[in-house]
Amino acid sequence: MQKKIHRRGFLEKSALAAGTAGLAAAGAARVSAGEPAAEKKTKSEDQPDKLAIPYGKIGPLKISRLILGSNLMGGFAHDRDLVYVSGLMKAYNTEEKILDTLERAESLGINTLSQGRPELVRKYNTERDGHMQQILPVRLEATDDVPAAKAKIREALDAGAAALYVYGRSGDLLVRDGRVDLIGQALDLAREEGAVIGIGGHSLRVVVDCEKAGLKPDFYYKTFHDDDYWSATPKEHRKDFCWYDGIKSDYRQFHDNMWCLDPEETAEVMRKVEAPWLAYKVLAAGAYHPRQGFAHAFRNGADFLVVGMFDYQLQEDVEIAARLVNRLTQRDRPWRA
Repeated sequence: MQKKIHRRGFLEKSALAAGTAGLAAAGAARVSAGEPAAEKKTKSEDQPDKLAIPYGKIGPLKISRLILGSNLMGGFAHDRDLVYVSGLMKAYNTEEKILDTLERAESLGINTLSQGRPELVRKYNTERDGHMQQILPVRLEATDDVPAAKAKIREALDAGAAALYVYGRSGDLLVRDGRVDLIGQALDLAREEGAVIGIGGHSLRVVVDCEKAGLKPDFYYKTFHDDDYWSATPKEHRKDFCWYDGIKSDYRQFHDNMWCLDPEETAEVMRKVEAPWLAYKVLAAGAYHPRQGFAHAFRNGADFLVVGMFDYQLQEDVEIAARLVNRLTQRDRPWRA
């Protein structure tokens, strides 16, 4: 398996560098971060001069291979010990700026937003003639019974979700607490509503245990990034579920930008998984440039990338993603969507 895309894969990297040499520099540090149905047009289809972002399909949904993440819109970032970053994001991403960002994203071919505020997506689609679709989380708890889980699924669908997924934190904690059965019940309940639904998680055990249990999600929503950046959690302190086990106050044991504890093992496990893979945290909260993070994720098996992006980063990121997918020649895992 080819792991270090930014050190190897000369052909892909060379083609990518040639294609992006003319792009203006972003000027600031990176922060990590379709149509609702095939018959609807996106705004980018009227702009043939734009480099087209590739799409995949999950069930009936056509989804851009680069999906817009929403953390930055809400001022939420894994910002280490930089206490001003969240406020800066909120100050920049006003409601009007978020609508502008959605419009800019769709004009470049991105047709899907992960999470975010459903009322803003509805406002954008109504007032700006958009067709942005939204993937919304289902925040399950180990104490939920079937009626509670069904109510949460219904709430997300009523909010306008094109697809659902068991929230990453929920997936982690349910697996840790031995409640894989509740994840399976959520899949069944969502499908009774005719919904597309995936399973999210930061821990690789989420995928391993759900596969072992025979669950068949429409997709997995799993973190994936490399681990050779200087602020990564030292290997001797990497512990499964460390994000929840009370060690966040100890910076020696927990670094707030590491969400994939073993990228090589993750790639190996996912290689055998048949469900499509939406990879998130692919830039390790801004530790990698998209040229590195996107290439590592796509080359090692991800089918879609969920990435938080400011408006001024969108065009560069779309061009990087499009060129990578179109010119990728080495990939151990076949495309699953």
